[in-house]
Amino acid sequence: MTMTSNIPTTTASSQDRRARIATCVVFFVHAALFASWTPHIPLVAARLHLSTSALGTALLGAPTGSVLAMTASGALITRWGSAAIMRLTLIGYCLVGAALGLATSQVSLFAALGAWGLFQGSLDVAMNAHAGSVEVRYRRSIFASFHACWSAGAFAGTGLGSVSIALGIPLGTHMLGLGAILTAIALPVTWWSLPAGDDRTTATSDTAGLLRHFARPTPALLGLGCIICCGLLCEGASADWTALYLHTSLAVPVQLAGAGYAAFAVAMFLGRLIGDRAIAALGPRAVVRVGTSIAALALALGLGLNLPASAIIGFGLLGLGLSVVVPAVLSASGRLPGLAPAPALAMTTAFGWIGFVAGPPFIGLLASVTGLRAALGLLPLLCLIMTALTLVVPMPPLQTQPNISPPQQIACPSKRK
Repeated sequence: MTMTSNIPTTTASSQDRRARIATCVVFFVHAALFASWTPHIPLVAARLHLSTSALGTALLGAPTGSVLAMTASGALITRWGSAAIMRLTLIGYCLVGAALGLATSQVSLFAALGAWGLFQGSLDVAMNAHAGSVEVRYRRSIFASFHACWSAGAFAGTGLGSVSIALGIPLGTHMLGLGAILTAIALPVTWWSLPAGDDRTTATSDTAGLLRHFARPTPALLGLGCIICCGLLCEGASADWTALYLHTSLAVPVQLAGAGYAAFAVAMFLGRLIGDRAIAALGPRAVVRVGTSIAALALALGLGLNLPASAIIGFGLLGLGLSVVVPAVLSASGRLPGLAPAPALAMTTAFGWIGFVAGPPFIGLLASVTGLRAALGLLPLLCLIMTALTLVVPMPPLQTQPNISPPQQIACPSKRK
């Protein structure tokens, strides 16, 4: 077990603290805007007369656009810096969402979600890349705190979306108004971001050499991609199927069926609040290993006992165990030797999106054959797979040397002639 408890306590500069605040705000905005759209989905399906399968196809627009954008965002960030791309994609993400209210068919909804997803995915990579640069400046683990802000934004966004429905505000008006407000709040704060000279994702030499590493991913990068794919598959499946499982399989009243996912989400938020201290004390590999082991055991028991209370507790501990997986993997992927941080983050993030998108429909397909309870039994197995992968996949701990400038950490050595 790699111990990193000897990480020195450092005092961040005022610039670094401002950059951290700016990044936290962007994480919050990213989640709040997306989550505010989700309560409107049933209304959109009814307005456009979409069947369940047609709606599922249309909803693939956002992840499709996101994954496509991620293939280029790493190169753009390496060239222009994470702060510049974060600022640009933030504007597009907050404003293009209004197009969702203009959709009149399955095709136009898919197209609107695809256009929105282009900005959503690029912003996802840029904000995580910038978070990695800020973490390096702090010289201690703070990555999980950014994702705690994302979880808080998701809570807030879901509430805002529900309130807009209760007030009878149309989707387009809601998305445009909320997007404009969030842009007005977040955009000025992004100027607190790290300048390009302090951003480790910006290449200072041999940019072409850096980008070649993205075209041929290393085994370590693929391993981290598999871990985050499994983790986000579990997250997506929990979000979509927990309430239905409690209601249909365990006879929990429909008004209480959301308790399972509520336990999952709250536990994940709390886990991310304490995640950085755990990573600093034990190292990222150990924390992910312990967390996924607890998640596997707890959910397996929760499903096996086949009781409402055990299931809710099981999903809660699943959320706690998975809470550090995404921040730990993304942080580590930006520190893999020989790889430019931004392209590595882009590829890892794309793996995660694939898992998040594939999870719900795959569980549904499996449930049609085995039943929902048995299908959800796949989640503990995936947690055990993540546990096993941590035994062989490197997750480099944060380097704490104070005298290494961020741009030099990623610069490729020039070739000998």
